[in-house]
Order: sequence, then C-alpha cells, then structure tokens
Amino acid sequence: MPAGTASIASCAASRRRARAAAAGTFAAARTRLFNLVPLGLGFLAGTIAGTSAYLLAGFWSLLVTTAIMLGLIVWSRMREPA
Repeated sequence: MPAGTASIASCAASRRRARAAAAGTFAAARTRLFNLVPLGLGFLAGTIAGTSAYLLAGFWSLLVTTAIMLGLIVWSRMREPA
C-alpha cells in the first residue's frame, strides 16, 4: 500500500471517530432540550393565564395568585424533613 493511501485511511478513520463523538454529544444535547421544552411551555401557559386573569379581574387576581403562592411556600416548608 502506498504511503499516501495509509495517510488517507488514517484520516478517514479519525473522521469516523470524530463523527461518532459528535453524534453522542448531539444526542445528549437533544435529550436536554426535550427535557427543557415542557418547562418553557408551562411558563408560557402560566404567563398567558396570568395576563388573562389580570385583564378580566384586575388587581384582585394578583392578590389571589400571591395568596396561592404563599400557601404553597408554607406547605412545602411544613413538609421538609427536620
């Protein structure tokens, strides 16, 4: 086998290893993205619901939301193990 052919084969093997590593990295990034999408959609839905409630009920909807949030904070603190 000529010297140039061995060099080309070595280069091709190196590229295959790099592509395999890149494919693994891409798969991991895609998994992280798919885990993050529901969080973003939940934030969007909450923003739309909060805006709608504020437009329909005015300032009082903010008081109700704050009361619910404070209740959840107190509830979670009570559930924490000592």
